[in-house]
Amino acid sequence: MISGGIPGFMAVFWAMQVPNEQPHSRRRSETRASAGRAGLRHARQLTSRRSASWASLAADSAERRVGPADIKAGVADAPAGTALTDLEALAGWLAARPPDERAEPFTYVVIPDGVLRVAPRRSEHVACAAGAAVLAAGEIGFERRAGRWCVASVSNQSTGYCPDVACWSAVAGALDRLGVGRPAAFTSEVPFRRCVGCGEVNLVRDGEGFCVFCDAELPSAWNISTQISPDPLV
Repeated sequence: MISGGIPGFMAVFWAMQVPNEQPHSRRRSETRASAGRAGLRHARQLTSRRSASWASLAADSAERRVGPADIKAGVADAPAGTALTDLEALAGWLAARPPDERAEPFTYVVIPDGVLRVAPRRSEHVACAAGAAVLAAGEIGFERRAGRWCVASVSNQSTGYCPDVACWSAVAGALDRLGVGRPAAFTSEVPFRRCVGCGEVNLVRDGEGFCVFCDAELPSAWNISTQISPDPLV
C-alpha cells in the first residue's frame, strides 16, 4: 500500500509516477555515471557474498520490513489480515466485502507458514502481517470464472516490504493450497532496487535504471536486503 503524505523513503514511489522533466544527458553526466558504476560493482560484490533466497531471508529474520518505522508504529494495534486456508474461507471473506472493495485489489501477504492473509487495499502490509516477516507481499484481486474463484490480478507491490519478484513461488504455493485458479506469474511485476550511491529504495519503471534521488546507476538485481554504505567506496 502507498500512504499519502510520507516524506523521504516513500517520496520515490510518487516521484516515479511523474515524468522526469530533466534531460537524460544531464542525469547521465560523466561524474554521476562514474559514481554509479563504482557503486554497482560494490553492490555486486556484496550480493555475491550475501546471496540467499527471498524466502530464506524472510524466514530467518524477525523483521524484513524496510518501510518507515512510524508507519509500523501507527498500525501496531490494527487487526491482522484474514488468513485464507480454503475456498470456503475465501468465499466468505469476499462476500462480506462491500462492492467498492471488491472492485479493486486487496492487500495480501504470505506469512512464513505459507498461508495467504488478505485485507482491504488501504491496509498497510505490515498490519496485514501482524508486524511479522513475510515470504511475499503485494496486491491481489479475485473474480469468478466458470463458477470458481480465480485470481484476476496479483503483484509484488508493497512499499513496506519491497519483495523481490522471486517471491512469486511463495505466492503460487499459497494460492495452490487455497485451491484458487491463478496465473503462471505475477500479472504485474514491481522491481525494487536500493541505490548503492545514497542508500534510498527505488521503484524501477519502464526500464529506467537510475536513482530518482541521486541519479546513480541502480543495480540490475534485487538488493533490498543488502545493507549498502552510503559511500560506494567503503
